[in-house]
Amino acid sequence: MKTGTINVPVHFQYKGYALGEWLSRQRGIERKSGLKPARKEKLELLGIAWDGNQINRSSHHQKFLKMFALLEAYKEKFGDTRVPRVYVMDDCDLGSWVSSIREALRGKGHRKITDEQKKLLAGIGFETDWYQENKDNIWETYFQLVL
Repeated sequence: MKTGTINVPVHFQYKGYALGEWLSRQRGIERKSGLKPARKEKLELLGIAWDGNQINRSSHHQKFLKMFALLEAYKEKFGDTRVPRVYVMDDCDLGSWVSSIREALRGKGHRKITDEQKKLLAGIGFETDWYQENKDNIWETYFQLVL
């Protein structure tokens, strides 16, 4: 396999095979009843991490760091973190990612933000409520027009 590691996220696919799911099943078998010793040894020779949750957390954090670096580049270019909802940078959907981060910081959505990630965002002056404030301002502007 060309990924450089056997420890891939559960949804990882390789050449059309659900390799991440297969590895997750091997971990489950090992945890419940134990893999056949020869199979366990083969996987261990490749460096399998038996705690799959640790792999998923690491994978999510690496993606966060990649997107955070793009957010920093956006801020350097535009002077703020007010990324439009539809904004692609380096083939990454930065706008959707930033929106999901804002939702998570408000306790909504499926994404979880660690304290370390919150500190990184605060360190660049991430504007958590900008979108909501902008919506409120737009509403007021239109309301004033109908008076």
